[in-house]
Amino acid sequence: MSEQTKQNKQIKEFVDMYVDKKYKVDWNVIKLSKANGQAHNQMVATICVWCIHNDIQFATECHLVGNYRPDVIVPFGLPVRIIEVRNSETERRTQEKMGRIPKDLQVQIAYVNANQPFNEKSIQ
Repeated sequence: MSEQTKQNKQIKEFVDMYVDKKYKVDWNVIKLSKANGQAHNQMVATICVWCIHNDIQFATECHLVGNYRPDVIVPFGLPVRIIEVRNSETERRTQEKMGRIPKDLQVQIAYVNANQPFNEKSIQ
């Protein structure tokens, strides 16, 4: 099986298991929201640009089952499948989000601080 076929299979499995079918996933498109703030949006964009240059498929602001919308999903190519950018989010808000994340994905999340320079090791 070629590497591309393996990657496509893992992406399809991820989508089939976790993505809310009522919404379309836009792969390799950076979606930003003014409500998230400048530092948060800049970090999301930085992470996505890094993914593009490392040939890693990603999606932003996609709707997962359980009404959960992670900042970035990466179904294949990294040890984590979800990247959450933290800016001014409180611990309480983080815990509320955790309740909506599918249990098996809760251990596959990388948290990146929007107020520090991006370090690719934080998601690898």
